[in-house]
Amino acid sequence: LLIFGNAMLSGSLLRPETASVLFSPQSLKDGTSTRYGIGWLIRNDSKERLAISHTGGSMGGTAHLILYPDERVVVAVLVNSDQRFIHHAWAIADIFLSDHPAMR
Repeated sequence: LLIFGNAMLSGSLLRPETASVLFSPQSLKDGTSTRYGIGWLIRNDSKERLAISHTGGSMGGTAHLILYPDERVVVAVLVNSDQRFIHHAWAIADIFLSDHPAMR
């Protein structure tokens, strides 16, 4: 999953122009912009960093992939549970992108 995320950011899987289309918010018929691209949620995290994410799951397993294009950081969290854990993935991402003592 990390290799896939890095390939999405590096342009080695798709041309950067193609990835840009996937990562661009779509618009409703009335012109209102959404926070959703083509398969990807686009948002700013708690520190206003651009974050692009996708979740998925099945019986007994869940995944969350977060891409930070400006920081060139990819966070992938896989859990052997079908319970929601998205807030944990964002907390892990924040550790890697902060001055957290564990990252010094």
